[in-house]
Amino acid sequence: MGHRLSPTASSPGHPNNTVTIWIGAVAIASVIVLDPSGWFPFSIAKWAAVSTLAWGAVAVTLWRSDGQIDRTTVRLWAGLLTLIVVSAVAGVGGREVWSGTPIRHLGVLAWLIFASLFIVGQAGGASQWRGLAFLPAGLALGTYVLYEALFGAPVTYLTDSVRLGGPYGSAAYLGAASCVFVPITIGCAMEPAHPRRWRAASWLTVGLLSVAVIGAGSRGALVGLGVAAAVTGLIGSASAQRRRASLSAIGLAGFGVWAVAARLGVLDRATPATSRLDEWRLGLRTLTHGGITGFGPEGYRLVVTRFISRQYTLDYGESTSPDRAHNGLLDTALSSGIPAAVLYALLLATILVAAIRVMRAGSNVDVGLGAAIVAYIAQQQFLFPISEIDVLFWMVAGIVVARATRIDPSAGCRLALHHNLATKALTALAVAAMLLSGVYGIRNTAADRLSRQAIESDTTEIALAQAYRAVGLAPQDVRHRAVLADAYRRQGTLTGQRDALSTIADALTIAPGDPTLRREQARIATGLAVITGDHADRARAIGYWQALTADAPACARCYRGLALTLLDAGETESAKKALATAADLGDAVAIATIEQLDP
Repeated sequence: MGHRLSPTASSPGHPNNTVTIWIGAVAIASVIVLDPSGWFPFSIAKWAAVSTLAWGAVAVTLWRSDGQIDRTTVRLWAGLLTLIVVSAVAGVGGREVWSGTPIRHLGVLAWLIFASLFIVGQAGGASQWRGLAFLPAGLALGTYVLYEALFGAPVTYLTDSVRLGGPYGSAAYLGAASCVFVPITIGCAMEPAHPRRWRAASWLTVGLLSVAVIGAGSRGALVGLGVAAAVTGLIGSASAQRRRASLSAIGLAGFGVWAVAARLGVLDRATPATSRLDEWRLGLRTLTHGGITGFGPEGYRLVVTRFISRQYTLDYGESTSPDRAHNGLLDTALSSGIPAAVLYALLLATILVAAIRVMRAGSNVDVGLGAAIVAYIAQQQFLFPISEIDVLFWMVAGIVVARATRIDPSAGCRLALHHNLATKALTALAVAAMLLSGVYGIRNTAADRLSRQAIESDTTEIALAQAYRAVGLAPQDVRHRAVLADAYRRQGTLTGQRDALSTIADALTIAPGDPTLRREQARIATGLAVITGDHADRARAIGYWQALTADAPACARCYRGLALTLLDAGETESAKKALATAADLGDAVAIATIEQLDP
């Protein structure tokens, strides 16, 4: 049995406490940063702040720390990153494999940030403030959610659900974040070595976060927290009976959370209860064609339409297109191949072992940190890696691995961090990355605002001007090019239609195969053909739609678009066949059109 660790492992002036301050800053940015004036208020500005502060934390860690990092996890990370880079080179995602899509951000860069923050967490593991570093962010999260529950969302977002989205604009994301913050704040609240005022603040945060857990109604998060509570109650030394009993009681209270959430209706879904199973089946069916390297980071969304069945379209419609596999391991396999998923699983398993060791012999704070690892890994098997929240998980994972080594120094080899030329060079690179991330983040945030203004503008000239400026600020973001194309199209002129088509073609050079861009390309080409009546323009539009139906055999809107284009070209019989297929896939417009053609 390992010895009990004191929470006061380092003095307030210790360099590791400086690292912990940066850990807290990243956590706060993950929660509070958003842009009410942005087109996507919960994504663009948040990732800009998180990634910038993450590189700052890396630079401080390399500059200030003389600590050690775990050799086994470093090797696993090195192998995983190598396979992710290989999948990016061999994948289908174009330039977005490196930076990620503008909303998900889960490209090679994000995985590099995760690995770096894992090292940052290890440097902060010796700090006495390792758990309290997450308290301000948890308190901010709980306060925001309470306000949303009482008065409505401070920043509005499109949803018809009664579930709370919090400062992430997503109930699923809010649930995932709760899996990190809830166990840690409970551990801090139950730590006798902490000052009374901090324990009181922790209990207040626990109460506020309970609103987030109930209001989000995320079944994956509820499962994750339930598993963490069960694990906490089952492990531990005989001297920890009181702690185990207390945390087990909290676990039992989780059943009450389920009951309350069910009573409020937040567990109800418009989709069937088997939706996750259907998502996994679709992912597994796609995986059989992924090869050893997968489809590249964020590449799944580009190929999954080939494997969507008719029944899937009938069950879930086409309001949104699948872009993640809703299982962390399966999602990794699809993006970077089965070998990468195996390494990812080994990495998570290694961290879980460290978490259990810490929970068995550490302080109450350590128990909370370890429980957060268990909860997050469990819930991720019902969701997927999330750039803005996984940064939290990997910092906690680093702290837990460092604490596990302090409990049992013989359990693994360590690599020392020394102040030498190599670390100085890496520090300089981290500083440069922080500056670049800040500049790009500001530009991306400004572009996001401009695109929103363009979309909301009733004046075509203003929409064009704002969209053009957005593209200039963030040329790598294909969303702004799509907005510019739509502004050109809204002119209703031949020149406007051609400029719109050219703009979408430019976007497709950045994100080749993007299904949304391809459908927009076909739609604009159809509009151009209607204006010109030219046979070549019609043939081009028909070709675009036919390519879409070939790559997405269960895409109702693609068959409908093909049918309407064929009707304009006078090919009535072929149009009726396409309409029949669209109608068979449940498309209401196609059904109505058939009734008009054959009254």
